[in-house]
Amino acid sequence: MLSTSRSAKAGIAGLVAASLLCCTLAPAGATTTTTTTLPSAGTAAPAVKNLLNNGNFALPVGPFNTEGYRPAGYYTVTHTKAQSIPGWVVGATTDPDLQNSAGPPDYQGGVQVYSRGYITPPPGTNQEVMMDWAGPGNLSQAVATISGLTYELSWFGAGYSGIATSKSINVMWDGKLVDTPTFVYSYKTISDPTWQQYHTVVTAGSASSLLEFVYDPVCAGGAASLACSQTQYGPMIAEVTLNGDVKLYLPPSITLAPAGPLLAVVRGANGQAFSDPSLVVTLVGTWESKVVSYAPPVSVTRQLAVASVVDSVATLHLVGIPASMVGHTVTATATLAGPGFATVSQVVKIRVS
Repeated sequence: MLSTSRSAKAGIAGLVAASLLCCTLAPAGATTTTTTTLPSAGTAAPAVKNLLNNGNFALPVGPFNTEGYRPAGYYTVTHTKAQSIPGWVVGATTDPDLQNSAGPPDYQGGVQVYSRGYITPPPGTNQEVMMDWAGPGNLSQAVATISGLTYELSWFGAGYSGIATSKSINVMWDGKLVDTPTFVYSYKTISDPTWQQYHTVVTAGSASSLLEFVYDPVCAGGAASLACSQTQYGPMIAEVTLNGDVKLYLPPSITLAPAGPLLAVVRGANGQAFSDPSLVVTLVGTWESKVVSYAPPVSVTRQLAVASVVDSVATLHLVGIPASMVGHTVTATATLAGPGFATVSQVVKIRVS
């Protein structure tokens, strides 16, 4: 989990960051809800520590094709062995209009976990959750957070395969709706449910925050209507991650000596300062170099600097740029990464003096 060292700090951090931000700096890192299409197989985002417990819905036993889960009260009422998805609390959506209304005494409703052997999940994971098991269900998890700190929440979503309809899911953060994507089923196949990845930035209000995925289908026309009787086959979710959300500030271009210092400013999405040595900025540069005058130039890529974030600043002392590059430009990519934080990158053009 995030340590208290990642809380906002004032004083020298604010003074240093303010002096650096007097120049034109470009931020890296999204702070609005976006939707991206699924990357091709074999591609994956940089690995970061997921602050959620069991965000990929792995089960303690396997292999399996499908397994259904209901609220804890169901197992108490039916005197059966309790089952649960590690890290998550299963609930059932209560709607008096639904034919399969949840709640005592039958606790109808829940979720199903499917494996790769049944429905193809997104790359990098082996299972997904369908938000219906004998009735609409929901999933929740309380996660340790730092009050005032922003986090990036991401997950994959898709419609259940084999039917033609559209259904939505409510994504809740501390009881507030933060997203409600709609999935168009259109007879997708189990081998290609057309997964999409969703992102949104949320802010913690205390030391513990509640994340919920709720399938609450719209049921118009009363309990006997067609809309109420066709709430089965809910939407699917997979690979849910939560990471601290930060921004990286660098000038888009700068003139430096081959061993000069480059200052990178780090801020939270709400502008709060950071002092956390586990956050590291790595700078990698690329340039064209001639080995001999009569041969075409070759591309050189080299790590130029690594620095931890202290008082909202990472001081990058350049190394490895040859003297022959004086008067030329190096295209450098700075990447900010750390356990529990979303990775962000930014390009800076360095004119070597």
